[in-house]
Amino acid sequence: MKNTMVTPLIELEHVGRRYSGPVPTEALRDVSLSVMPGEFVAILGPSGAGKSTLLNILGLLDAPTCGTYRFNALRTDDMPERRRSQIRAQYIGFVFQAFHLLPYRSVEENVAMSGLYAGVAAQERTLRARRALSKVGLEHKANAGPLDLSGGERQRVAIARAICNNPRVVVCDEPTGNLDSRRAESIMEIFSSLNREGQTVVMVTHNEAQARFAHRTIHMSDGMIIADSAQPVDKDTDE
Repeated sequence: MKNTMVTPLIELEHVGRRYSGPVPTEALRDVSLSVMPGEFVAILGPSGAGKSTLLNILGLLDAPTCGTYRFNALRTDDMPERRRSQIRAQYIGFVFQAFHLLPYRSVEENVAMSGLYAGVAAQERTLRARRALSKVGLEHKANAGPLDLSGGERQRVAIARAICNNPRVVVCDEPTGNLDSRRAESIMEIFSSLNREGQTVVMVTHNEAQARFAHRTIHMSDGMIIADSAQPVDKDTDE
C-alpha cells in the first residue's frame, strides 16, 4: 500500500532562544510546531511575546539556542551558516513591515534581486520578476521607481520579490503594519490568493482580523505557544 503521509515543511521540537547580556532573556521557551506544505499560519500575540524571534528562526535568520529545527526534513539548527544562507536564498521568501526596496532601482529590478542572491541567470531573473509582478497586479509598473508608488503598491512589489524564486514558504513580519485598513485588506487578499495556489505562508501579526485569513492561528505569550487553533479555509462563505 502506498504511503501517502506528507512530511512537514517546518518542524520545531522543544526550541528555545536565549539572548545573553547582563540580564539574559528567554525569548522563546520550549516551542514545538509543525507547518505542512500549503498551510497559511498566523502567529498572533502582544509585543514581546516572541513572535518575531520565532519568525527569524523559521526563516533561518537566527538559530535556536536549544532544540531541533527541520526545514523540508533537513536539520538546520546545527547547520553551517553558509548552508543556511543557501537555503534562505533558494527556498524562503521574506516580507517585512518596511518594504526594503532600493530607490535607485526599478520595480522589476527590485523584484529580480532575489534571483541574483539565489544564483539565477540574468535572463531567467527577468522572466521570473515579470511573472511575479503579474501575480500581484503590478506588471504595468515594472519600469517605475519605488518612490513613484503608493505604500500598498510598494508592499505588493515586496511580495513579488518574495515569491520570485518560487519559495517553499513565504514568511511575513507584520506585512501590513505601515498601511491603512483598505490597503492592508488588499495585501491580505494577495496572500490568500497565493495560498490558494499552493504557497505556504507564515505570518506574524497583532491584528485579529488579518489573522482570520489564515488556516491556523498560533497564539504566543512570554515566548511560548499558548494556543494553536484551526480556522475555516473558505473566507467567501456567507454566514
